[in-house]
Amino acid sequence: MLRRLRSEGVPWISVQLAIQDHLPETLDDRFQRAYQLVPQVLNAVFGLKNEGWESYRVDGKTHVRAASQRGAPTVKPTPAS
Repeated sequence: MLRRLRSEGVPWISVQLAIQDHLPETLDDRFQRAYQLVPQVLNAVFGLKNEGWESYRVDGKTHVRAASQRGAPTVKPTPAS
């Protein structure tokens, strides 16, 4: 999932279900709690929303991905001697 988050992105529900799988089965309303945890988990992994990750819509469904490295310095190759 990390590879896809760093490239084309994944549906929000995919991240939500992955989080839900790691919550205790005895927790009330695991599905809703996992939904609420998605931004916190993405913030912890990639940094703040719109800096480290972003959400976008595809066919009316929310997807998430790591933010592109806009503005990141580019390293120019040095000429061979």
